[in-house]
Amino acid sequence: MKTKLSTVASLDIHQPMSDLSLRYAQSSLHRIGFGFDDEGLVRLAEHYRDRVFRAVHEAEEGKLRLDMLLLRFEDDVFVQLKGWGSNQGVVFAPTAERAAALYEEIKGVLPPEPPPEKDASFYLLRYEYNDFATSRVDDLPPASDDEFLRLCYGPDVLDWIGGFCATTRAKPGGITILEGLPGTGKTSLITQLMHRLAETHVFYALPSSHNEALSSPEMTPFWQRQNTRHGDRVKVIVLEDADRLLWRRGGDNREAVASLLNIADGLLGRMLRLHVICSVNSAMEDIDPAILRPGRLLNYRHFGSLRLAEARQVAARCGVRFEPDPNEEEFPLADVLNPQAYQPVLAARGRVGF
Repeated sequence: MKTKLSTVASLDIHQPMSDLSLRYAQSSLHRIGFGFDDEGLVRLAEHYRDRVFRAVHEAEEGKLRLDMLLLRFEDDVFVQLKGWGSNQGVVFAPTAERAAALYEEIKGVLPPEPPPEKDASFYLLRYEYNDFATSRVDDLPPASDDEFLRLCYGPDVLDWIGGFCATTRAKPGGITILEGLPGTGKTSLITQLMHRLAETHVFYALPSSHNEALSSPEMTPFWQRQNTRHGDRVKVIVLEDADRLLWRRGGDNREAVASLLNIADGLLGRMLRLHVICSVNSAMEDIDPAILRPGRLLNYRHFGSLRLAEARQVAARCGVRFEPDPNEEEFPLADVLNPQAYQPVLAARGRVGF
């Protein structure tokens, strides 16, 4: 029986340095990493226009956005620049002196980096092409006053917010679980945390479709850069509908649960000082016991529905017309605040079959 051997070569167009690695395979390599903002990427692209060796653009709303640049200064001297929320540059050179000299030159071209803004916002966190990127989102729902928060979440909610702030600042790592049925206000309370804790915390929302990022090797350098930029604030990852990540470990989620534990309370989480908020619809009995260990689960809150009197108070405060089903005794917060969407649901409840 003959064995047929074949060699397949591929070019990863999303990693402009990947096919250049042979240049350094048998020679010395010195790297210097640095950060920059979007203005800095544009300025470097214009200043070193004749040095552009590779460029990656993204078409967005009829315009081209520059995402990645590879500048070549010599046959073995390059600068890689990643934009689109990653905002990371790397100098590659065969000697430490050449790398340092080029970095100083580039630093002179970059504008001074402004201090990070501390207002109500969050960062949408993406993991694509084996790299992290962020997009700042400022369009939050308006902040609610203390009285309205008590109406929606109970008289102890302000104490709970204060406790969340204290525990997450005092201990690196850890998990907060927000548990309740859909529509009971978990996401709304997270947005209020973003408003009230903007000075002390910075929030990153990771879509559930990108949960594999929790075990990626690129996670460590990304969060190290975030710690440099937001060194005085607690970094909080928000995982909505995170039931699968927290369920008791089985064949289909064992790795996901282990990754979450490592981030929240393992050596990695302690080094990177990351806190994780998980919103779940499952009952706490379904959560993996390791998640609930004292010292790991720092904060917990159950979200229930509003009783009729409470629902009427919330509706009156918001100026919405609330016409509850007389057969119902409790009402999710979302139904009270969105009565136009609530009425068709009530009508559908009486229909059976076809």
